[in-house]
Amino acid sequence: LFGNFFNGTLIKRQAILKVGNINRDLFIWGDEIDMAMRLMYFAPIRTVLNAIHYHPEPVSAAALWKLYYGLRNQIYLNRKYFNWKFLRIAKAILILGPKFLSHKNGIKYFFKALVHGFSGKLGKLSF
Repeated sequence: LFGNFFNGTLIKRQAILKVGNINRDLFIWGDEIDMAMRLMYFAPIRTVLNAIHYHPEPVSAAALWKLYYGLRNQIYLNRKYFNWKFLRIAKAILILGPKFLSHKNGIKYFFKALVHGFSGKLGKLSF
């Protein structure tokens, strides 16, 4: 089971020195998954599942730039770390793909997210 990794997480300095800091090229979504996967090779990760913390409610209509980073980073991370890559990527496309349609230029950024996710092109994109 995987919790919200950066919400209230304490990470020892030695662990960060060993595995490296956050991958800022992932920008807004998925950086916590990448860090957790790298840390798992260093030491076991423990999550307090009944911890209480504040997190704002998700907005139902995500901004186009958030959709782009979400899809791109999920494709990249699924290819890099997880089993069942095809099914995980297909699920991400099926869930996030239709949300692109409600935005002007949504199709353009949907295909950019696909290409960049599969090619591993990370970093910030101008919108």
